[in-house]
Amino acid sequence: MQWNDCVDTIFQRLYVVKEWRGLFKENPVLADAFGSRQVLIGAIVLIKLAKLCYEGKDMQKFMETHLMAAELFAAPAKLSLPHPQPAIEYASYSFQEYFDGRLPGENQLFFDKQVI
Repeated sequence: MQWNDCVDTIFQRLYVVKEWRGLFKENPVLADAFGSRQVLIGAIVLIKLAKLCYEGKDMQKFMETHLMAAELFAAPAKLSLPHPQPAIEYASYSFQEYFDGRLPGENQLFFDKQVI
């Protein structure tokens, strides 16, 4: 599947979806190791993989891809302290800096909002 190949390319390792827990243990700060943009793109790809390939067919893989994507979505927030740390606090939190630019003079993480 091309979705799996995309995730493998982002993390530069084969079969990342099967072995993601080991990869995350090796790299506790994912956004620092792979880049904020890459981990967010990886999370989006994983959600699409789960929806298009595993939903209603393989619930174990469906849940594993969602768990991996959840970790990836939270990874950029672990780079700084003003962001929520407990998982429950992300329910009402939005990452404004990804759309508006982090600091004056810095580039936006995603220039085109339609990418997300």
